[in-house]
Amino acid sequence: MCEVTNELRQQLDHLLDQESKIRDKAKALYTKENPDLYVMDLMVAALYDRTLHLIVGFVQLIESSNFLTASHLVRLHLDNAIRFHGFFISPNLEETARKVLGGERMESLKDREDKKMKDWYLCDSLSKIYPWVANVYKETSGLIHFSNKHLFASSKLMDESSDEYFVKYSISKIDYNVNDESRLEAIQCMNDITCIVHDYADLWIEIKSNWKESN
Repeated sequence: MCEVTNELRQQLDHLLDQESKIRDKAKALYTKENPDLYVMDLMVAALYDRTLHLIVGFVQLIESSNFLTASHLVRLHLDNAIRFHGFFISPNLEETARKVLGGERMESLKDREDKKMKDWYLCDSLSKIYPWVANVYKETSGLIHFSNKHLFASSKLMDESSDEYFVKYSISKIDYNVNDESRLEAIQCMNDITCIVHDYADLWIEIKSNWKESN
């Protein structure tokens, strides 16, 4: 297993601290002042539940030196943010939530511009608000299918100072060839994606409150 450095431990703990914020946001969905329950509330609760599971699993994988699997969870977490965004560009929040609850796939539904909300389309749309999302989507998508990213994770160039090159390959359950810089970058991505989820949860709570005031 890799040694968990102080900086790595600090950033992992910071990511785990998101749990208290997630619980606070979830509590704000149901208050005495705003007790009405919408289908969209169920969507938000489910997204937060998935978020918390992914965060905890990600941390455990990093701690056990399984970066390859942990990096896949970054892509799954980005999916949370992308899908959450999809609800807000749809023609009707609550109606879209009902369709998803009924089993319809987000990619089969259309946004307000009559475009099907496929993953790549939602990513492009979200990237207009959070520009860094496009690069994270591209990089993590390369992990879904076998690619050069898996090759680089399992091999290391041993000597670049001569005309001859030696490459060390490993078949192991421990990521010997991954440095802390990559781990810290992945942790930052998990935190940043969680912040997007918080932003949309706040937006939903605001919209929900306005609906109550208008009735």
